Amino acid sequence: MPRAKEFLFTGKKINAELARELGLVNHVTSDDELIPAALAMANRLADGAQMAIRATKASLNKILRDTVNLNLDTSLAMEKECFFSDEHKSRVTSPLKGSRTDRPHITTMSRPAIARWNARFRTSPLVGILRAPASAP
Repeated sequence: MPRAKEFLFTGKKINAELARELGLVNHVTSDDELIPAALAMANRLADGAQMAIRATKASLNKILRDTVNLNLDTSLAMEKECFFSDEHKSRVTSPLKGSRTDRPHITTMSRPAIARWNARFRTSPLVGILRAPASAP
């Protein structure tokens, strides 16, 4: 939890290797090896015991959903309050000049967008491969 708080409070970026060390991703690969690595993982899963894999995934997804649901309403309410605050508006707009295309990393999520994300999140797989050069900042 202390590491999570540090990243959430500071917005500190992490590279692919640190993400792997923290357990945020399972694998880090070069661009050239991404597709072969993803296909190898997909084949390994496809060749596995399907009933056991589906049951395990369902159990893990239930735990994840239950955990998210414990805090989702509060988190979204607090996030909404922050997004509409004068502090947020001034911090997002004052240091940045130019058109929105100059700052594609600045986004806000509407309620429908949050609902779409939540629907996607509930059905997303737990296995992932991060494509990033090991030297990323």
